[in-house]
Amino acid sequence: MQTEFEIKNGVLKAYHGKGGDIVIPEGVTSIRYKVFYNRKSITSVKLPEGLIEIGDGAFEGCTALTQVSVPDSLQNIGQNAFSHCEALTVFRFPNSLREMKSGAFQSCTALESVSLPGSLHTIYPQVFLYCFALKTVQIADGVTEIAEAAFARSGIQKAVIPDTVRIIAKSAFADCSSLTDVRLPRFAQIARTHDEEQLIDHPQQQGYIKETVRIPGAFFNTPFGKENGME
Repeated sequence: MQTEFEIKNGVLKAYHGKGGDIVIPEGVTSIRYKVFYNRKSITSVKLPEGLIEIGDGAFEGCTALTQVSVPDSLQNIGQNAFSHCEALTVFRFPNSLREMKSGAFQSCTALESVSLPGSLHTIYPQVFLYCFALKTVQIADGVTEIAEAAFARSGIQKAVIPDTVRIIAKSAFADCSSLTDVRLPRFAQIARTHDEEQLIDHPQQQGYIKETVRIPGAFFNTPFGKENGME
């Protein structure tokens, strides 16, 4: 008889259940790549204490997922792990978290606020891209870099950024049309909008051609950027 969970050496390799409210068994330390991918019947997930890693795309496209119980042991969240979880309104980021890869929560359009621990030294590219309901962001001391488009095109109104942040990359908060209040770090290198020559591939002209491209700054097309001359 086939069980719901296919587990080997602590790794959850496959899920054969019907969805609904899922409780992942104790002893699982890692969830493999795309185990729950596009399972639209899943409504909640309880992750076990001792879980260290959630693999790339593990819960991607779980559009009915509203709640995730997160253990204090979690260290790594993979690329696109929760992207397009459109019903997810809240997610607790534990102090154990060390890495959260690109697009981890991209297009989580109901996510309302995030509080990121200082153990997460880099906020990777596009992690919260297209999170339209996201209003507030709290970033703890210890984070040193906010990467390209990390919060772009989200609904952020206020961001508190600690002095430990040294780099705020291009497009980090670009096109956040409601962003009016930002607490900036004192010594950060903040990307500004500028023109840059790049080699662009033009197949019809059989090769690359050098063109001038507009590179959006960290606060491009935001009320905060416009008011403070930081676009």
